[in-house]
Amino acid sequence: MKNYSFLTIATVLLILFSCREKSIAAIQNNQKPNIIVIMSDDMGYSDIGSYGDDVNTPNLDRLEENGLRFTQFYNTGRCCPTRASLITGLHPHQTGIGHMTNPPAKPTGHNYGLPEYQGSLNEKYVTIGISQQTKQEGGDNSLTKKLPKIAIAGIAIESSTFSPALTHEEAFRTRTGDDVFTYYPFFSADSINRKRANWIPTLRGHAIPGGIVTREAYESLVTKTLDMLKKNVPYDGLFFDIHGAMSVVGLDDPEGDFIVRIREVIGKKTIISTCMDLHGNVSWRLAQNTDLITCYRLAPHEDAMESKKRAVDNLLYRIESGKGKPAYKAWIPVPILLPGEKTSTRIEPGKSLY
Repeated sequence: MKNYSFLTIATVLLILFSCREKSIAAIQNNQKPNIIVIMSDDMGYSDIGSYGDDVNTPNLDRLEENGLRFTQFYNTGRCCPTRASLITGLHPHQTGIGHMTNPPAKPTGHNYGLPEYQGSLNEKYVTIGISQQTKQEGGDNSLTKKLPKIAIAGIAIESSTFSPALTHEEAFRTRTGDDVFTYYPFFSADSINRKRANWIPTLRGHAIPGGIVTREAYESLVTKTLDMLKKNVPYDGLFFDIHGAMSVVGLDDPEGDFIVRIREVIGKKTIISTCMDLHGNVSWRLAQNTDLITCYRLAPHEDAMESKKRAVDNLLYRIESGKGKPAYKAWIPVPILLPGEKTSTRIEPGKSLY
């Protein structure tokens, strides 16, 4: 007699039941077939008699003889990750259960500091629920949830007012619509973040450092952005990707002006998460109208893309957790001015400050 308490492979055995005359007739009449889903934890796929083992499972064997069985499939090899996959339809790493679940007596017992190994189901994905079709037919759809709608927008350039040159609209590498996703690796088609929200990419313009931006170029880019935002209001969130050191002919505080005009379109309820250069200008208007600000932490800016992802993650967390906008904000200018050669985080004082 085998000791089956040591079996560790968890599987799901799907058996299509009762393919007899009545079921065949039902299918031919466009009626729904009978499907039984049997979930058996900590059991190897071959531990059932019909799969070759010596365990006596006559009822299951009979179902297999008159139905259908799988011969090729994947399994995740452990109990907790398998359960996470069963109730989400995803790989366990996407759910946060890469190893085991946290025990009640130790809530962080299997939290290893990584999203894939947090020891509990995250709030990014929906657990098993009833489809929209089932809901329309009178079923319960309470386990499903609506994805947040989040817009993406931004204009980024580091301007030098000492340069005699002007920056025109043609100098900006402008992406619109789905082309915006191509700028961000963390928004690839198969990325986790891409699936966490209904993303509405509008316009993302970026230019290399140069002279002051013409008013015509600025107004054109801003107007295009606002027109795109108007098409899909309201929004739960906005990822505002800027540099923070743009100068525009005849306009003080362009980023502050830009975000005020965005607020006029999307309203005050939308959560705005801003990402910017750590050498950017956080004006009163920018601080007043954004809810979250994430700045680069390294100069040279080796962590630029990492910071942008952090701004998106912060935004998603505030929305998914239900915490919404921060209750308090503080705008406190620090009376420090460093020469350019002292702003690198590779040397002091920047190295210690950051």
